[in-house]
Amino acid sequence: MYKNVIMVLTKYFYFFLGPPQAEQKEMKKIGRIGENVRLVCPIGGFPAPMVEWSKNGEKIDYMWERHRTGRKSLKIRNANEDDTGVFTCKGINGFGSEEVRIELIIVGKFQGINYKLKLSYSLIQPNNKITLKQLSYLYLLVIKY
Repeated sequence: MYKNVIMVLTKYFYFFLGPPQAEQKEMKKIGRIGENVRLVCPIGGFPAPMVEWSKNGEKIDYMWERHRTGRKSLKIRNANEDDTGVFTCKGINGFGSEEVRIELIIVGKFQGINYKLKLSYSLIQPNNKITLKQLSYLYLLVIKY
């Protein structure tokens, strides 16, 4: 699973030194217009990697007004359609680097509702047994919107 790793044994425990690793190289996320979106970088390693973010190849820095980078996350305030795109997080430490692509799609608020209502309607058909979990989902759907 891990490549180019050095195991260090101390008096009480051991740990692995090596380049950053990610189990997934590509991810997808859907956000809604007007909501805050948080992308989490799934890269880990020891020493802990520094994480850099970019969108469609352009590095994200402090000049991006609605985008804030954290240690392993990117927060987007008040998302809009322009935020749709491919974000890349790159983890870097002294042993190497790793990149993960996260495709973000921003949809209108009502697009999500229509999809959920179609799903809900398909559950409420004659001769369909509805589980308690599905019923609570429908209840939350009605309450939320």
